Amino acid sequence: MGGGEKELPQILNIQTITNSKNPKIQKIQAPKKQLFLATKNAQRIYPSYASLPYPPLLDPDMINYENSDIRMCWSLNIPLPPFYDFVIFGSHAASLHSGVPAMLSLCGCATAGRAGEKESFRIYEQFFEQLKERRKLKDSGECRKIALIISDLALDDENDKLYSLIPANDALCVVRDPISNIKCDNIFIQYSYF
Repeated sequence: MGGGEKELPQILNIQTITNSKNPKIQKIQAPKKQLFLATKNAQRIYPSYASLPYPPLLDPDMINYENSDIRMCWSLNIPLPPFYDFVIFGSHAASLHSGVPAMLSLCGCATAGRAGEKESFRIYEQFFEQLKERRKLKDSGECRKIALIISDLALDDENDKLYSLIPANDALCVVRDPISNIKCDNIFIQYSYF
């Protein structure tokens, strides 16, 4: 490979995957002929994956997310299930835990979001499970859209991997007026006993 092209990691051997007796690998249920290999040929076929910091080691289009082992998907850099319609992210104190989900619910939109987890894999796992559940709601007609809400930050050493496994075509950034935020801080400081 020449110039600034990046070599995809050579982590998995095709024979290891296709001949595996490991039930976690078998549960991913990607057809053998559709396995995505971290090779120069795969870079040519899937150029969008070659630019990712954590390229998937199996073709995400061929993954059966409903039956896949989440830890194995994480290990193979499989993006979150594509069951959400858009991503919402924002700054601290922007009502991403209460106001925004309530408003979206009134509009017929289900939400999946973080519920206190701080470790990147646990957040991925939580998003993964919630997206599968929300898809059932959408399939049954109980909601029209699904929003993935990303609030606060994962601050461990795998946060870059977590965020690279969240593809988003449509995103909404919610921010709070910084002056109002400062006013709240000043009121708190003025009446605090510290």
